[in-house]
Amino acid sequence: MPEKRIPELQLLSTADWLELAQNADTESEIGVQKAFSSIRNKAKNKFAPLLQDALKEYSGANGGQLPTDLSQVAPYFKAPVDGEALARYQLTVTGSLADVGQSHFIKEKAPVDDYDTLFEIGLNGFSVQNITPETRAVREALGLCERQQRPDAS
Repeated sequence: MPEKRIPELQLLSTADWLELAQNADTESEIGVQKAFSSIRNKAKNKFAPLLQDALKEYSGANGGQLPTDLSQVAPYFKAPVDGEALARYQLTVTGSLADVGQSHFIKEKAPVDDYDTLFEIGLNGFSVQNITPETRAVREALGLCERQQRPDAS
């Protein structure tokens, strides 16, 4: 299932894969989806602190400014990072850290499937939102409602 693959998976060790495979329920479609979600979550849990550290380094080297494009933090990773991994995330705010009142500046763009997690990352930590078919339906309904409330919506 290559559509379930994310570039962050390259951060997993053999031990990580063995642990995840040992606990996977492969007897049902939902079990397989949850197993893939667990694998992606483990990889993103390894990637988030690396991105957080790179963001800190970038900000320190640029007078407390946040990047205007996420690709600008790439040189600040301790080890090279796949550009496709960064492309899965987006900045939610730019500018000076002194002017920004948010704790999370980067968020994952979209879940891979109905069982996933969405990460939000800042200088001092990250948060995770679990996605299930129910929460995904609510997110889509809210997105639809937001589009309908805007005067320029068609």
